[in-house]
Amino acid sequence: LWIAALDAIATEDFLQRGSPPPARKRLAIAAAVVLGVVVPFGAFRMRSIEARAADAPSLRIGVVQGNLLDGAREPRESARVYRDASLDLLRREAVDVLVWPELSINRPMHADDLEKFLRNEMREIGASTGKTATPLIAGVVLKRPTVRSPARVRRSDAAFAAEERLSNAAILAMPDGSIHGIYEKRTLVPFGEKVPFENEVPWLRSVVPKAGSFMEGSTDEALVVDGHPLLPRICLEDMFPERVR
Repeated sequence: LWIAALDAIATEDFLQRGSPPPARKRLAIAAAVVLGVVVPFGAFRMRSIEARAADAPSLRIGVVQGNLLDGAREPRESARVYRDASLDLLRREAVDVLVWPELSINRPMHADDLEKFLRNEMREIGASTGKTATPLIAGVVLKRPTVRSPARVRRSDAAFAAEERLSNAAILAMPDGSIHGIYEKRTLVPFGEKVPFENEVPWLRSVVPKAGSFMEGSTDEALVVDGHPLLPRICLEDMFPERVR
């Protein structure tokens, strides 16, 4: 569509400038050839993509949005909001997997503690709907032990004083609450989720003290639901589609 539009604009502009008749004729022929190739090819590709999508295995995904306020302004407990919204959805429709957004469980937890928390959540979802809970993909703040660099040892905030790393992650929880997959965000927002070059230039932290302290993930591990590999993209990672392709 963009090629066809630019082709038409260029042709119109060229003709309005009073170009010689032979040049006008050549340009008109070239424009017709471009349109004659681009439009049929585009139509063919669209039909091909639609046919592949129609034949591909599918999952019915229930996307839950809590519409929470930012940070400390939100008085409600985020996981409870998403759980209640999930219950409302599951009472109305059957889905194969629930999806909660980035940082929907925003209380930092270790994987073991997170499993215990999810076990209770999934049990309540199952009990309230009268059926087995649906697998859940949720955004979480994950705690892991880490080896400290000299730059980070100088830090005084509580999370890092405990020699732990935080990651912005997506987890796949099964109906029994067990975690069957973890994806940790690989591309962090500079000065939002991390301070660039903090290890090499420790004083940068004092310039932006409210910046996050997340650590990057290292792998693109798919979360597999009923045989379907799903690879999350968190926030600005949508700008790098090649990682999914």
